[in-house]
Amino acid sequence: KRRDQNRVSQRAFRQRKEKHTKELEAKVSELEQLLESASYENSLAASQMGRMGEELQ
Repeated sequence: KRRDQNRVSQRAFRQRKEKHTKELEAKVSELEQLLESASYENSLAASQMGRMGEELQ
């Protein structure tokens, strides 16, 4: 009986761990996309500032 209880508890633990891992992987993916987008926007802004600086000279 105790062995069965341990088996069930261990299975539940593994399932929770797997779910948490998948949630973290999804969050990492989301943050990577946000970083890529922000980097692109930063690059555009820097380029635009460079052109504006040239126009002022």
